[in-house]
Amino acid sequence: MNPWLLIFCGWLLLAVLMGLFWWSQRKTGNTGIVDFGWTMGVTAIGVGFALLSDDGWPLRRLLIATLLGLWGVRLAGHVLGRLRGGPPDGRYERLRDRWQSHLQTKLFWLFQAQAAAALVFALPLLIAGRNAAPLNGWDLLGIAIWLVAIGGEWLADAQLARAAAISNGVGRSAAPVCGRSRAIPTIFLSVSTGGATCASPRIAPGLGRP
Repeated sequence: MNPWLLIFCGWLLLAVLMGLFWWSQRKTGNTGIVDFGWTMGVTAIGVGFALLSDDGWPLRRLLIATLLGLWGVRLAGHVLGRLRGGPPDGRYERLRDRWQSHLQTKLFWLFQAQAAAALVFALPLLIAGRNAAPLNGWDLLGIAIWLVAIGGEWLADAQLARAAAISNGVGRSAAPVCGRSRAIPTIFLSVSTGGATCASPRIAPGLGRP
C-alpha cells in the first residue's frame, strides 16, 4: 500500500478518534482521557503501518506489530486505571483553570495536537515495516532496547503504586525515588522508537516506493 496514503489515512483516523475523545471529556470533565486516546491512537496506527506495509519483510512486520501491541496494551491499561481510580490529572486541571475563556475550543486543538504527535511517533514503524531486508543485527538491538524499556516501565509502575500506598499511610517510604525512576523508562521508550527507524537503512527510497 502506498505509504503516503497510509500516512494520510492514519492522520484522518487519529483526528476522528481524538475528536471523539474530546467530545467525551465535554460530558465527563476528565481531560486526562487525552492520554488514553494518544496511547490507543499510537498503538492502532503503528500496528496498522506495520501490517499494511506489504513490501516489507513479513517476519519484521509481524514482530513490530507484536511489540507495539504489547506496549500499547500495557500503557493503555495503566492510564485507564489511573483515570478510573485516581484523582484528576493536575496538569490538565491547571490547563482548564488557565483556559477558562474558550475552554472547549482550546481543548479541541489540544486533542488534535496529540493526534498529530501520535502520527509522528508512529512514523518510524512505517519506515521499519517497509524494510525488505531479512532480520539483522539492528532488529536484535531494537528488541533488546524494547525489553529494557518495557521492563523499566513495569518497574516504574510498581514504584508508583507503592508511592500511592505510602500516601495512604501504607508501606515504607519509596516516594523520593519514584519521580526519577519514572523518567528513565520514558527515555528508553524514545530510544526504542529510534531503534525501529535504524532497522530500515533506506528511509527515503522506502517512502518513495509505490
